[in-house]
Amino acid sequence: MTSHALPLRVAGRERVLVQPVLDGLFLATVLTVTFHKLQWELAGSLTLSDVLTAGFLVLFAWIRLERGDARLTRTAIIALLFFLAFALVYLAGFYNLDTGQALAQWAKGMIKFVLHFGFLVAGVALLARRSTRFYWLALAAFCGGIALNALYGVVQLSLAELTGANLDAVLIEPITSRQTGINVFGAVGGTQEVFRPNELTGDPNHLGIELVIPLLVLTPLYLRLERGHRLRTPLAALLVF
Repeated sequence: MTSHALPLRVAGRERVLVQPVLDGLFLATVLTVTFHKLQWELAGSLTLSDVLTAGFLVLFAWIRLERGDARLTRTAIIALLFFLAFALVYLAGFYNLDTGQALAQWAKGMIKFVLHFGFLVAGVALLARRSTRFYWLALAAFCGGIALNALYGVVQLSLAELTGANLDAVLIEPITSRQTGINVFGAVGGTQEVFRPNELTGDPNHLGIELVIPLLVLTPLYLRLERGHRLRTPLAALLVF
């Protein structure tokens, strides 16, 4: 009688994108959250990130309803409670509106509020059910989006200083049909313009605030990495940039 050894079952590598479309929308939203110049006038000013957020929330709700799954982690529940509390305060302001313009502004603000806070609640709920690798991928997407923003600003400033060209006119305006460009801070001698790159944020001050986030997050991670770790050099280059 011949015995046959059963082959060992090798555990497959853990999937990072458990639900590719839903997870992809989440990562795309995080990546483009600082790209404020990519916006259109649709029921107010909606950025590319807002559109992706809406798609993510619809799909997230559809999947949860289809499965009859209403479970949330404690962190997501706390975020939801804050959402409801702020919504009540915001809704209370509705009764103080006395002009059509005020109502329009209130409605635009409510749309933004629901999208952004809804993404916070759903995003926390999603991350709680994903692997650690997905969390790091989401963090990389967020920091990568800010790095792309900074790189765009370097190219934008270089072209404006050297050739006077408007990078937004080539890359942004054909997509959004909105006229944008680098910020002109002033002029020296009445002729030499002083530029302040506003990148894809639309405001140089906004980028300055956004750059603080990856610096605060990535610097401790870099310091904790062992010498010779494969990520030390890329992180160091990113932090210096």
